[in-house]
Order: sequence, then structure tokens, then C-alpha cells
Amino acid sequence: KGPEFPGGEEGLSRWLKENLKYPDVARRMGVEGNVVIEFVIGEDGKTSDIKVLESLHRLCDNEAVRLVESMPAWSPAEEKGVKIPMKYTLTVPFVL
Repeated sequence: KGPEFPGGEEGLSRWLKENLKYPDVARRMGVEGNVVIEFVIGEDGKTSDIKVLESLHRLCDNEAVRLVESMPAWSPAEEKGVKIPMKYTLTVPFVL
């Protein structure tokens, strides 16, 4: 089975909305869109190897990385009952 954020997809969406800090400069410039981030969820549920796959604006990219770094631990992926690291791709929306 794949990794799961506490509370599932709904929990992840809610957590992103509650924790995203829209960069002031990007807000004033009217920057809107998505940052696509790839990261690894380890056997311990922690995130690592964070990469920006689709950039929006440097400040938004940095905020998306900060969000992933500050996430609570996930339930890690499992294969045949063994916890394994797995890559995960996440779209972080920046909507004014």
C-alpha cells in the first residue's frame, strides 16, 4: 500500500490550507498557480529528497518546500508488510 498523510487526502488538503503562508511579494505581484513538488516518504514517515518539479515563482517554490519539510509524519508505504521508502508527488496550490 502507498503512503498516507494523517487523515488521508482530506487531511492533507486541510493541512496545506491551514499551514500555507502566501509570500507577501508574490501576493502583491498577483502570482497564482501551482507548485509541483516531489519528495520521498521514508520508512519512518518523514519527508526527504524534496525537489520542485514545476516552478511557479521562487518565493512560492520555497514556501512549498518549507511546507513539505514541516509536515507531520506520514504512514509509510508498505510492501508485503515491510515499510519501504516511496516517492510522492504533490501539487501545492497558490490561490489569491
